[in-house]
Amino acid sequence: MMTRKDYVIVAQILSSYKDLIGDEFTYHDLVDEFAGYFAEDNPRFDFNKFISACNRDEMSPSLS
Repeated sequence: MMTRKDYVIVAQILSSYKDLIGDEFTYHDLVDEFAGYFAEDNPRFDFNKFISACNRDEMSPSLS
């Protein structure tokens, strides 16, 4: 099972590629796929918090 630390790193990586993907719908689909997988892996995973962290403009999104 992944931990909060892992989710933060993945959110940071995804967020850093947000502008490079170019297609906003593709980016959101990608983030949703990761969030869905994480939610299945960990019942305490906060889907909405992860989505918010991935959509932040700052360089180090937080899930706290």
